[in-house]
Amino acid sequence: LISSSGGINFYIGNNSGADGLSASMPPPYGRNWEIKDIRFIAENETGRELKASEISNFWYKKGFDWIAENPGKFGGLYIKKLYHCINGFEVSNNRDLSFFMSELAAFKINPVNFSIIFALAVFSLFLMIQCNALNKEKIYVLAFVICYFALISVFFINARFRLPVIPFIIVLGSYGIDYFLSACNSAKTFKKLVPAILIGCGAFALSATNIYNLDKSGTAGGNFNRANYYLYQDDFDKAAEYYHRVLREDPFFADASLNLGVIHLRRGLADSAEYYFRQEINNFPENPRAYSNLASLYLLEKDYDRAEEMAQKALSIKPYFADAFIILMRVYHAVDNKPAFEDILGRAVELAPEDSRIYLNAGLVYSGWKEYNQSIEMLTMALEYRDRPAETNDLNFNYIRSKQNSPRAIKAQAAYQLGYIYGILDRIPESIDMSNRAISLDSGLVEAYINLINAYSISGRSGSAREILNIATAKFPENDLLQLIQDKLR
Repeated sequence: LISSSGGINFYIGNNSGADGLSASMPPPYGRNWEIKDIRFIAENETGRELKASEISNFWYKKGFDWIAENPGKFGGLYIKKLYHCINGFEVSNNRDLSFFMSELAAFKINPVNFSIIFALAVFSLFLMIQCNALNKEKIYVLAFVICYFALISVFFINARFRLPVIPFIIVLGSYGIDYFLSACNSAKTFKKLVPAILIGCGAFALSATNIYNLDKSGTAGGNFNRANYYLYQDDFDKAAEYYHRVLREDPFFADASLNLGVIHLRRGLADSAEYYFRQEINNFPENPRAYSNLASLYLLEKDYDRAEEMAQKALSIKPYFADAFIILMRVYHAVDNKPAFEDILGRAVELAPEDSRIYLNAGLVYSGWKEYNQSIEMLTMALEYRDRPAETNDLNFNYIRSKQNSPRAIKAQAAYQLGYIYGILDRIPESIDMSNRAISLDSGLVEAYINLINAYSISGRSGSAREILNIATAKFPENDLLQLIQDKLR
């Protein structure tokens, strides 16, 4: 919450569009903002490259500037956040907690919720005050709980941020329960507990209220996450079913139409894919992914003018959008426009240098043009690219990214292509080395096995070639090219 992401978390909780509960940036970013977005905005406004701490400070300043200009709105928002610190509803962050907990039998029958825990703590507190039992130890626990809630309410509230303090609230409640059980032995003593019991019941009632009228019954968010899971697993029928459920409940749910378009695109249903991509654009005209996906569709249809138009539109919204750069690189390769390709590659390296897909795709294009030296340079950059820490890599937080776009898969593709090029250039030892490396990175890359078999055969190592061939044919029994190679090596 207050690490190098502290600044952006502070700004998310303190801006003109903040609701105090969701991790959403002001439009056009919304809940789909990425780390590269906040870095680009900060560096664009300051005019220089910034360290993570400087980016955080930039967003802290943005938040404090808004507070200084809107003290009344800040006060109202702060009260709202404090209220939800003690509210029984578990505010979800990036997963709909109530939706998923309702699917688990253990949680369905579990009677304990935050309202009960909070009520017991308040009961305990007033009981200890009434009985002069509030010693230093208990005051320290109470002070920590109060200070923690006061601090996180400066940012924004959700169940995950509240979770660390719950054990301390339980500790407070345990004091009262212990005293209550001992007092039950005496009716006279029990009567003294009545005020604390009433106050505890009042605390429970307050915690169970819904003053800000949150929608606690909606399932769109949960269905969307479930659909994303099935899309990641390539279960298109299940994914489409849940995306349609989302749209029936909320026709304007961000990315639901977009992802339905992705499903139809992968199924080869171009008209349906275009319909849903355009529906996403109608609902969210500032969503660059809708334009880039539409550009991908037009690229597949060899409608290069419209593909270029849509990709450029995506870049006009998000100038550092790697997906759009890659589509433009492929378009310019398809139309054999090398100057335009090298111009867009230069912009991509300048504005999206952290995305190794840029180097992989550039290497593939140069290879297609038989410019092998440039291809080797780009592919080597993709292969040797140092993975970013998980917490700073947007791809780690994107649930529906294709598995082919994982850092390991990108390196495997780069190694395979290098092995292929080295084979063409008759640099056989390097071809063998790169093909082995590709297989070690992705054992499902059949092309790398074929490269390796050919390289061993050319170098006269027929035994090694047959050994790899046996492994490959067992792994890919339906591959026709492997069958042809097997016939030749007999």
